[in-house]
Amino acid sequence: PGVRNYMDRIRVLAAEQGFVETIFGRRLYLPEINAKNFQRRQAAERTAINAPMQGSAADIIKCAMIAVDNWLVTTGINARMIMQVHDELVFEVAEDSQEELVAAVSEHMEAAAELSIPLLVETGVGLVPGGGGCKELLWRWVQDPEYIKNNDEAALRVYDIIGYGFMDPSPYQAQKHKF
Repeated sequence: PGVRNYMDRIRVLAAEQGFVETIFGRRLYLPEINAKNFQRRQAAERTAINAPMQGSAADIIKCAMIAVDNWLVTTGINARMIMQVHDELVFEVAEDSQEELVAAVSEHMEAAAELSIPLLVETGVGLVPGGGGCKELLWRWVQDPEYIKNNDEAALRVYDIIGYGFMDPSPYQAQKHKF
């Protein structure tokens, strides 16, 4: 009943206002929310239902990224944020700085927004299989997707970095992954 009520309430609010907002007040305008065409109106209604949640999650991770980046700059720790994937942050960090980084990043991410429920952070640390830096591999993937498609070891490495958020990839239980 709560989800249905939310969906109905958001549809009405979006139709009245012409927009929806994230919890931080960022607006998404929906020009098709009152369209006479049923399909266009329905698409706008689906967007109205989804946008506050997805947009709020994006706002929260952006706030976390800013806080973590400020911490990285002020501490001078031997680490750098190299990528964000949805609600995950990926770092390159020296082995002797891992514990400090994990503790600080968890703290900053959990404090990124004050909600009625706590924000919980899970962390994982692992090596990139086969050696080499993940940043370089991901850059190669962006520049030359065929390299990954034609190189099974590199494809598994990219899959682990993106699919498992840097969790320990050994031993592989994955099959060939085609991107």
